[in-house]
Amino acid sequence: MRVIQDVFSIKNTNSTSVKHHIQQGIPCPKGVMFTQSQYALVDTQGMTYNTWTKPSAFWSDNSIKWLLVGAEIDCAPDATHTIHLSEQLERSNHTKMLTQVAQDTFQINSNTQRIMISPWSISTALGSVEFALNVETLGTEMNALPIHQAQESRELAKITVQEQMGHLAPYCAVVNISRYFSLPALPAPIHYQICIKVLFASDTLVIEHTLHNPNAAHHPNGQWDLGDAHSVIVKKWDTTYSCTTISNQTGSSNTNTLPASSGNQNPPLAIAVRKTPVAEFFSTTDFTLRQLSSGGDNFTAKTHLDLTNNVATEAECVLENYALSAEKRSNPTVKISRAMHCEFLTQTHFWETFPSALRIQNDTVCFSMIDTALGVYNELQPGEKWTQKQSLTTHAPVLKPVTITLLPEYVAQTGVLDRFAPALVSSRWQKLLAKGLDPTQGFFAKREQADIFGIRHFGEVYADHETAGYQGDDIFISFYNNQYDPLQGFLTQWLTTGKAEYFALADELATHINHIDIYHTCLDKPEYCGGLFWHTDHYLPASTASHRTYSKHHKANAYEDHAGGGGPGGQHCYTQGLTLHYLLTGCQKSKDSVFSLYEWVTHFYEGDGTLLGWMLAWRNSQQLGFKNIRTEQYPLDRGTANYVNAVLDMFILTQKESYLRHAFYIISHTLGPEDNLVQRDLDDVERRWFYTVMLQALGRCHRLLEREGLAPDYQAFLIQTLMHYGDWMLHNEQPYLNRPEILEYPNQTWSGQDIRKVDILAYLAALDTPNASAYRAKAQTLENQIFSALQNSDELHYSRIQALIMQNYGGIEAYSTHLAVDNDPSTTSELCTKNWADLALNKSSQWSIKQEIANLKKRSHVAAKWIP
Repeated sequence: MRVIQDVFSIKNTNSTSVKHHIQQGIPCPKGVMFTQSQYALVDTQGMTYNTWTKPSAFWSDNSIKWLLVGAEIDCAPDATHTIHLSEQLERSNHTKMLTQVAQDTFQINSNTQRIMISPWSISTALGSVEFALNVETLGTEMNALPIHQAQESRELAKITVQEQMGHLAPYCAVVNISRYFSLPALPAPIHYQICIKVLFASDTLVIEHTLHNPNAAHHPNGQWDLGDAHSVIVKKWDTTYSCTTISNQTGSSNTNTLPASSGNQNPPLAIAVRKTPVAEFFSTTDFTLRQLSSGGDNFTAKTHLDLTNNVATEAECVLENYALSAEKRSNPTVKISRAMHCEFLTQTHFWETFPSALRIQNDTVCFSMIDTALGVYNELQPGEKWTQKQSLTTHAPVLKPVTITLLPEYVAQTGVLDRFAPALVSSRWQKLLAKGLDPTQGFFAKREQADIFGIRHFGEVYADHETAGYQGDDIFISFYNNQYDPLQGFLTQWLTTGKAEYFALADELATHINHIDIYHTCLDKPEYCGGLFWHTDHYLPASTASHRTYSKHHKANAYEDHAGGGGPGGQHCYTQGLTLHYLLTGCQKSKDSVFSLYEWVTHFYEGDGTLLGWMLAWRNSQQLGFKNIRTEQYPLDRGTANYVNAVLDMFILTQKESYLRHAFYIISHTLGPEDNLVQRDLDDVERRWFYTVMLQALGRCHRLLEREGLAPDYQAFLIQTLMHYGDWMLHNEQPYLNRPEILEYPNQTWSGQDIRKVDILAYLAALDTPNASAYRAKAQTLENQIFSALQNSDELHYSRIQALIMQNYGGIEAYSTHLAVDNDPSTTSELCTKNWADLALNKSSQWSIKQEIANLKKRSHVAAKWIP
């Protein structure tokens, strides 16, 4: 029986024991673990936990590359447990816990009770749970639209269930519910998704709610302000718990339900509440708590502008029974008791994702996920999602979170992660990255500074570099939208340092990206649908564009070549962090986001397969940033690099080699070992600095192929290309700020970008090439200069600089000696210019009249209005 020692540790700093539910992705060495075996978590005391497992990625030899594990771990007070992964020789036979009792109703038999679930309600031993939603069209003086109430299309409701089996016993049940609400003014219905997870060992229900407006925005002139005609107003979004005895509702005499006191089939019910985790519980039958703003010092910041361009969070922070509360930030817990049975009800991030409300009336508890008193957060924008999570458990919530650390030595031994080494924890770069957790200038402090709270904003990174030179008295608000992938940076820092703060930043940012920053519609232009919105337009406040870049309130010509409008663009596509988040957490939404971004960026560069799309691509063929379909040549810029990375992430998630061929096609039609670097004009820094991002993508592709043992001809081409450009770098590259006169804005962001050069040269130095020692010396010299410049900079705390360091540092320490390089690449790229007739003939088989009409309607609101 194989045992993999010291995989991760779990730490409980509470003074009481905790039964902690984990869902953790674990990297695995190549050729060691296979799907034919069952695996379980074991602690150092020999305790084996009932473990559910699911492979989430594979090596090229079909061994498991990433394994998602689920278990409920018993954590002793003030203790750290080291967990091993053990192969189990035998599988236990399990009793099914799920039964379908009607077309849309399922019964779950947990350890202590029977649970009935339909798309509209849940019945438990304590009572029933109902989900209510009321939305209407946006009617304002600005658009003069009539107000319509949504009607639920109950016939469209769907429910699916899945039982997840542990190796010893059933582990949990997952129920997914979809409900749809139609409005006459909207092409597509509002989608309300509810995911219910029932954990059998602890009788815990985790309920995740997601509200989605799948319609396309109008974005006139490429501006995306609040108040869009396809927005909807959320009037009610509640979860109501009616705490009545239901033991006789299901007609089963042997179902284990609540204990009854002697001579009393309905023992008295008691409801108590505490407003914060450190407060005492008090009994109540009539209580209201409303979190109307963050409760921070800057709760009236322009982060919270509404569609009228006014701040809507001028209300008091917390109202308790309609009076101002002394508590400015509430995270309530409701305790429901009957006889000896207690359950605890909570809503995750209650104050952080305001406006939230809790109402208790007699035996009814209601969590309002949107409090209708605050209009700024009642507008669900087209292509936007909101999410909230609640839990009902028999275990009282603990004061301090239990934390997990994947042990860096183990992670490094698996060889799964790119540019990862335990030595990075003691790298001198950690001193600079400490600014990210600084209590006055770090990422958490910036949330307070700009009040990055509320259901639309929580988890976002404040783009504070845009405040440089701002002279106003108020707080300049700019949103970052994952530029240069701080999500990947946070996760890598968590794996490197084990600091739980990094994982919190990553997990909360991933939630924000998955719901807000990505344009969740298929009804707009294909080059917009499913894409990632740019960060707030440079040097301008977010205004009523919120997280969507361009506002009608922005002044024109704010900087050179200022567009002033647009949409998601191919230069801004970051998938590596989302891929890693999925692999580490099993979050399906992060995986779905990677697929969405891949489809979007592919449409951006390759077109949508329609005649109209092809004509637009022909028109854009010689425009900067677009693929030239006449030559099949891609631009040498960060957009193409991000495109390559998205394709590589698709390979990691699917193991389909077609994605490798796709990535190599893009690379070989962008640059190669025979390029004329004089003609490339790499010295034109403002227009050509992106080439380093592309070379990093080449390096990542080579390392991936090498680890997988695939495509030696591709590998040779990649290394020869890297060496060709690396030799130019040896003789020509220097820190950008050595020549500030050639830069439009010579700030320390350029030093952050310089780290990319170190990464490229350090990787070339690790290869057995004739210039390896020269590459190494150049990399070290550049790193010393860059480190010195950033160490002494008062810009070091800026989010953009911290993101660039996290994404790019560590190459010198992490890269080890690689195999000898094949100096005879068998694949090269030759450009041939094609005329429009030949190209049109090749594409014509894909075109259809129906498809062309649908595409025209997406691109023109006038056409959509008049074409049936």
